[in-house]
Amino acid sequence: MSIATRLKSLTKSDPGSRPPGKKGATLSNRFCQNMITAMSKLREFSKRRWEGADLATGLEEFMARDVSIHALFHGATNLSQVTNLLTQQVLAEEPGLLREQELNTGTLLQILSLGLRQMVIKSLSDGPLSQAEHLICLLARHVAQHQSKEPEDPSYQAISEQILGLYQQWDEAMRQQRASRRNMMR
Repeated sequence: MSIATRLKSLTKSDPGSRPPGKKGATLSNRFCQNMITAMSKLREFSKRRWEGADLATGLEEFMARDVSIHALFHGATNLSQVTNLLTQQVLAEEPGLLREQELNTGTLLQILSLGLRQMVIKSLSDGPLSQAEHLICLLARHVAQHQSKEPEDPSYQAISEQILGLYQQWDEAMRQQRASRRNMMR
């Protein structure tokens, strides 16, 4: 018997236990109802997390097919961590991109474009990125460069160019920030 079923059975008053209208019975019923609500919310939260993990695994498997992507991962952060972070970002901003569209190169470019935009905004407003966040930027550039050289579909060219343009502007802004910090230290 599940906990929710047990709690529901507790909320049903036993005719011999307490007369109706007693304060203890009301508090007990209210407590059980609150527990049932809390458990339902916990179950829904767990279900969303599980779905996110499944989507991240699918994204990781799709990206891992490109052998050259593995060359980007030399540090402590691996592809799984990056795809988990990327999946969380996409689910927060555009969940239909992962849930409703078939995972292909065009969808991957859209996902990486979204991730790159968020990382650029974060780095310009909040400061340095973590290793996983920086790898999202590098992955976006890598996939866009690969599509520019060997396009699978002409429709991917525009988004590849947008990614590369944004990456180049961001990279230049980061260089200028580093140079100004070095100049301030002198």
